[in-house]
Amino acid sequence: MDKEPELLRIGAEHELGAELMAAKRPTLLALADFEFERLQARSDIAWAHSLFTHLPMEHIQRCLTNLRRAMPRGGVLYATFGECDEPKDNPAEPHDHRLFEFTRAEMTEVGCATGWCVEHLGKWGHPRGHRMLKFTPKSRRTA
Repeated sequence: MDKEPELLRIGAEHELGAELMAAKRPTLLALADFEFERLQARSDIAWAHSLFTHLPMEHIQRCLTNLRRAMPRGGVLYATFGECDEPKDNPAEPHDHRLFEFTRAEMTEVGCATGWCVEHLGKWGHPRGHRMLKFTPKSRRTA
């Protein structure tokens, strides 16, 4: 899933290749508003690389809320984010070329509020120093 159809095409062609596309037959959808319910199959793993680094908190909250509804028990979301020590005044609208940064506490709070357990995995070798988070669904009884 990506908001840009052209990026999906390039990813399928250059990152996956024809052989893997034919073998795995992934669903690639161009969607701009985290409409995970439109996916025909449920996935037990999601990867949000360089997504939260370009979104305001309201959009991150919508993404996490919608994905939580679609994520089966035992699933996991790995997401990168730009970490800062103090809350920042990020732009109100998403931007593909601006860095949005959040504190670890802000990311944990939004994750917990939307039904996730949040684990800070920290540095993972990203060239710009982005940090990694692991989100796992809370049980429905404790969410």
